[in-house]
Amino acid sequence: MRDRRFLTLIVIALAVVLTSACTPPDPTALTTPTINPLDSEEALSANLEVFSPGTGAEATAIEALAGLVQRRNPEIDVVLVMPEAGDLRTRQSSGQPPDIWLTRIGREFIGSQVATGQVEPLNALYEQTGLNQVFSPDVMKWLGDNTDIYSLPVAIHRANLLWYNPKVLAAAGVSGPPATLLRFPDVLEELRAAGVADPLVLGERSTVVQLFESMLVAHLGPRAYAGLWTGETDWQSEEVVMALDDFAVIMNYTNSDAIALNWQQAAQRVAAGGSAFFIAGDWVKGLYDEMGLVEGEDYDWTTAPGTAASFVYQADGFVQSSLAPHLHNAPVWMETAASPAGQAAFSRALNALPAIENVSRDQLNDFQQASLDDWERATRVGSMAYGLVINRAWRAAIGQAIDQFQANRDIESMHNNLVQACREYGPCE
Repeated sequence: MRDRRFLTLIVIALAVVLTSACTPPDPTALTTPTINPLDSEEALSANLEVFSPGTGAEATAIEALAGLVQRRNPEIDVVLVMPEAGDLRTRQSSGQPPDIWLTRIGREFIGSQVATGQVEPLNALYEQTGLNQVFSPDVMKWLGDNTDIYSLPVAIHRANLLWYNPKVLAAAGVSGPPATLLRFPDVLEELRAAGVADPLVLGERSTVVQLFESMLVAHLGPRAYAGLWTGETDWQSEEVVMALDDFAVIMNYTNSDAIALNWQQAAQRVAAGGSAFFIAGDWVKGLYDEMGLVEGEDYDWTTAPGTAASFVYQADGFVQSSLAPHLHNAPVWMETAASPAGQAAFSRALNALPAIENVSRDQLNDFQQASLDDWERATRVGSMAYGLVINRAWRAAIGQAIDQFQANRDIESMHNNLVQACREYGPCE
């Protein structure tokens, strides 16, 4: 393994951070926990290591939060651990994890990082600062087991969005994106007839699973969809069969090179006009903004066809390593991440919703405010595609069933594989 190389954070005067830093003190902000006194050995390394992907919106969000932590606590040196010092899994497996990292919360997290003892319980932090009262119950239930809490959520993502190129639609004579699942294949056919070979672009497996999830939500509705993961909804019901049939039809209008594309490349194909549609979460907004695209002109978005009544969500949270050497400083990061200022800065960089409910609406951008309106109006349902509601093995089995369908186009076989996956890894008998 290469020598560990850490890049010390240079405090960048990001606009989003300055906005938070210059506002008057928020009376709802949490009190900073007392940091444990450093002994002589700890004083030699009074820092805090936080893993960062190094690029993209997530890295920007972590940098924004790190800047806020550093300004509030100048005695602590916040160190962002970049991938060149070893990817996160490599460092975890070698027994040298960073102190803190960002992860997707939910059953997959609980069944992997929690079950293997990689992360530290945060019960004391929650009890001392009253965090139980500031997070939505729809988030709190995915943070740990029946005894302990293991994550501090910082962003709620909406997954069921349809991104599209309005110029491609206009050139094909299509008036707008389809609002219903019934209209979706007709619009795709119109686009293909107008010369758009692959009207709906797909990328790596997660994007195909996301499309399938949208088909299920559209046909079953949010409550029955949620029942697929608890045993309350039958995987052999008529609605599931109809969703599979529509999925098979829609797949006829997708690109054959999906496996070779990551989600960013798939989204870029829509921006370039090669495809008209892409179903993915709010993270696409950050990519398009980085590309300098103009919303309403170069791209636009709406809910995935037939899912307007549903808010399909997943969430990100910070965790503390159970093995890292600087956990005496970790509460400082967690307290800042839980504060309204920290949540606003972090979520704004991701175009996601803050996880706490007491962030002022005027601290959110227009896209976030539209998401907040839907979060409050629509029925909230956890996402299977990103491991919130199911364990890793079940999600992998669903992905494999979809992979096989892409290869053989046998929808009945895919259905059988899905039923079997529920029997092996879920509640089905």
